[in-house]
Amino acid sequence: MKSQVEEIVHLWERILNEVRVRLGDDRIFNSFLSDSEIKNINNNVISVVVNSRLAKQVLSSKEYYDLITSTIQDILESNYQVTFLLKDEIIKEEKMESGLIPLFSESKLKNDMTFDNFVVGDSNKEAYQAALLVASNKNKLWNPNPIFLYSASGLGKTHLLNAIGNAIKENSPNKRVLYTTAEEFFNEFVHILKHDRVEQQMLDYFRNIDVLLIDDIQFFGGKKECEKLFFTVFSSLINSDRQVVVTSDKHPNELKGMENRLISRFSGGLDIAINPPDLNTSIEIIKLYVTASGMDITRIDQDVFPFFAEKFSKNIRELRGAINKLLFYTINIKKVDHITLANAIEAVGDYLKVSESNKKLNEIKIIDVVSNYYSLTPTQLTGNMRTGQIAAARHIAMFLIRDILDTPFDGIGKIFGGKDHSTVMSACKNVEKGLKTNPSLQTVINEIRSQLKL
Repeated sequence: MKSQVEEIVHLWERILNEVRVRLGDDRIFNSFLSDSEIKNINNNVISVVVNSRLAKQVLSSKEYYDLITSTIQDILESNYQVTFLLKDEIIKEEKMESGLIPLFSESKLKNDMTFDNFVVGDSNKEAYQAALLVASNKNKLWNPNPIFLYSASGLGKTHLLNAIGNAIKENSPNKRVLYTTAEEFFNEFVHILKHDRVEQQMLDYFRNIDVLLIDDIQFFGGKKECEKLFFTVFSSLINSDRQVVVTSDKHPNELKGMENRLISRFSGGLDIAINPPDLNTSIEIIKLYVTASGMDITRIDQDVFPFFAEKFSKNIRELRGAINKLLFYTINIKKVDHITLANAIEAVGDYLKVSESNKKLNEIKIIDVVSNYYSLTPTQLTGNMRTGQIAAARHIAMFLIRDILDTPFDGIGKIFGGKDHSTVMSACKNVEKGLKTNPSLQTVINEIRSQLKL
């Protein structure tokens, strides 16, 4: 056995020496290949252990993969495929083969996402308060379960989930908190099936979980078997008074490809929308992020902050990306001691071009065009008058805002006099249904879209 291992080690050394020569780049070799080793050779497949996910990604790309496999073919005079593995993956695989499944080993709380660095504004205040309620667990008389947070991407749902988990772990270290995504849950489910393990092992795992924080639940849409298992897990946790917090990009009633019983469970708790931040909240987010980066905030002109807030406030990730571009540009490209608005515009010029080209419309523009089409005023359209023509025009405006801009129902309701999401949802569904059977309505929608230049 020892001689066989030594033979494999010697073989890989020969291959590596030749790869190094053919590669002609010691930096790539030393970073990604020098400490690699063969795990096994089985059925013309060579399994190679590498040191990082980046190494696995780089070496699997066509350029490097072809170089490595052609080198192996020349040395061994036979065709071999190569698969690159991480040490963590091998450990996990070995445990699975022994019957021990390390479930959710990669699902970890993000320590940098806390309540202290979450900026609260009118757009997210309710979600923030609900998250605090879960984290403190002080309200014994009323404890809605589950909490369902929904919004477009990049508005703070993941931050709040992690803030809840970090606060609970700090205040109650003995509580078992699991933060995971629906995609990671699905991956664990696939591992169970792949290794012929009974689903009971996952159910047993969740019996020890006190708080489940699960992100992007819409990922389960259409994955029926996984959804069934999650429903069992979810119901078990809820029925035993253990807290569940769920996030999604849509309201529960809008989730597609998901069982009604699960949607009903989601709706039985407390669902809260998170809307895009207002100008003042965006400015505070920018200032917090700049300070966290280590830059002295007094080095930036005050008019830079509202400029960034106006241009990039619909998505916090986009906002942070623009700030990163500004900091990188003014530190590394055009080094300045004081950042002016002109510096800022220059730094994010490419971002602005993309942003402006993508920002074809907004809610106000759609309301104006629909109002003009029906010879109404925008105030009539967004008000409470219910005459036939005004109501029909209002429903069409709601439908177009939803269909074109994907504005949440709650957000549309606020634009139209504070109507609740169910009213807006019903209006949109009526228009959508009418489009299937009513040629006149189809003509109206097409003409308005034409005026909107879509």
